[in-house]
Amino acid sequence: MLAYLFRRLLQAIPLLFGISLISFFMMHLAPGGPTDVMMDPQVKPEDRERMMKDLGLDQPPWLQYVHWVTRFAQGDWGVSFIRKQPVLELILERLPQTMLLMGSSFLFAAAFSIPIGILAAKRKNTWIDYTSSFVAFLGLATPNFWLGMMLMMVFSVYLNLLPAGGMVGMIEGQGHILDFIKHLILPAITLGTADMAALTRYTRSSMLEVFGQNYMVTARAKGLREWVVIYKHGLRNGLIPIVTIFGLSLPSFFGGAVIVEKIFAYPGIGLLFLDAVFQRDYPIIMAITMISACLVVLGNLLADILYAALDPRIEYK
Repeated sequence: MLAYLFRRLLQAIPLLFGISLISFFMMHLAPGGPTDVMMDPQVKPEDRERMMKDLGLDQPPWLQYVHWVTRFAQGDWGVSFIRKQPVLELILERLPQTMLLMGSSFLFAAAFSIPIGILAAKRKNTWIDYTSSFVAFLGLATPNFWLGMMLMMVFSVYLNLLPAGGMVGMIEGQGHILDFIKHLILPAITLGTADMAALTRYTRSSMLEVFGQNYMVTARAKGLREWVVIYKHGLRNGLIPIVTIFGLSLPSFFGGAVIVEKIFAYPGIGLLFLDAVFQRDYPIIMAITMISACLVVLGNLLADILYAALDPRIEYK
């Protein structure tokens, strides 16, 4: 297994290199630059040239990329053009909040999608199945930003039950655990709804296939209770494709966090990334892009590992 993991990680290096190359040059093709954001439009051309030289932007893009990738490979992620702080320090400050949001959304999606999917498959072509299908398609069709604003309007503005955004207590270390949870509920629901809807449909389809297998009929013929038949004999086999989807959903959680964190002013990496894009803060953009690319690789690798763990017929080669 270790040889398999090592081989997969080696195979990821050219992929990550290609992503960094394309992202770097696409970023430089975008109109405007850091000096346009940082300086007054009336500033003298010589002052603008001096600032570009200080930031290393006066060099050809290919040379800038060589310098960046060399430093990045050595663990030097650069310094933010706008914030004047090391990029790694900025990311580590915000990483716990984003991981907490992603984990909460993941739990929300798993906690609701698997039971509802099993129930819909068990009660196929009943009102339960039709209702779950309607809710799942509604969740898939609803954009994150719209759902977030609607939840904020209902639970924060009209009912005044939950905060509309931020995570002040967590950052300053002054908030109670209840305060953390209250600030987390609406962003987690917003981020996890689409994945919950998709996983509900996958769970239903997978369990419908499992229910028709001979070993399920044999288990029932032995006189086992229905919940034992479903959860002990059916769910493990039905989870195999669902686990794959969970692993592949990891990058989507990270990507969705960019929009959700902006809507709720949630102080995570997604909000940092979006601000960096508008400010043309190249070091932060590249660092977070590479984190996202690494999550894609890790998500696929995790799905393969879990797939083999659930199905003994699959071997690492």
